[in-house]
Amino acid sequence: MQTSSFNLLDIIFVLQKKWKTIAIFVLLSLSITVALLFLSPKYYKSHSIVIPVNPVLADKSNLFGKNIQGLYSFFGNSDDVETLAGIVLLDTTLYQLIDEFKLINYYKCSGNSIAEKRKKCLSIFKKELNIQKRADRQLELSIYTTDASLSASIINKAVLIVQQTEMNTWSLFYKNDVLKMDSAIDALKLQFQQNENNLLKSPSTQNELIAASNKNIMEQINSFQSTATQLHLAIESIPSPLYIMEKAIPSVTPDKPLFVTNLVIVFFVSIILGSMLVLLLNRK
Repeated sequence: MQTSSFNLLDIIFVLQKKWKTIAIFVLLSLSITVALLFLSPKYYKSHSIVIPVNPVLADKSNLFGKNIQGLYSFFGNSDDVETLAGIVLLDTTLYQLIDEFKLINYYKCSGNSIAEKRKKCLSIFKKELNIQKRADRQLELSIYTTDASLSASIINKAVLIVQQTEMNTWSLFYKNDVLKMDSAIDALKLQFQQNENNLLKSPSTQNELIAASNKNIMEQINSFQSTATQLHLAIESIPSPLYIMEKAIPSVTPDKPLFVTNLVIVFFVSIILGSMLVLLLNRK
């Protein structure tokens, strides 16, 4: 009974007989691939790697406590990495990058209004911006664009926004404390002045009590003023919330498409497909 299947000897015979056909198929596939690779847009990748700083080190007590910083690690933990990633992914952060680098025009976002265009651009940008949590509490930010300088600028600006956002948060926290401290000092000064006025009207038997009260008030005022001074210094000396291990730099050569890799893949795939095609066309 005759079958339509090949045995091993038939396969070898056909492949040896039709090797030129297979070679032509491979060369044609490689030629088409080369043409497509040259015509396709070139994408450049830039990336930055950062490590979070331990937020405990930004606390006022650590800034002014003697040798207290030695009790804490300089690096943050995995929760701090999540915090950095969360700031990057905030719509506020992404819109700032979109507006500064005119990404609406870059991604060719259409819409009836600027708000609609920005929203579409935001959706695209979220997919293009890659945030990867790496080992050893590292966070990598990367992006591909057709402009090497643009890729590096976007990533470096994103890192800067994260720094400014966290530092502004600490600054606002300390400024609120300063306002509360100033309010408390004003109240104590008012009480001190009232006591001074009472000294003139009160009998001499109460003078000692009023003087003791004023002494206590002055001690509180001096303590609060010292704390307020530390808060002002803390505002001016807030440490960076992250260490930049690798700063984003423009890529010298395109990172996508991968020219050699694609050619190697097409070469082997075309050999397999060409062989299968020859065998199918020469079935008995």
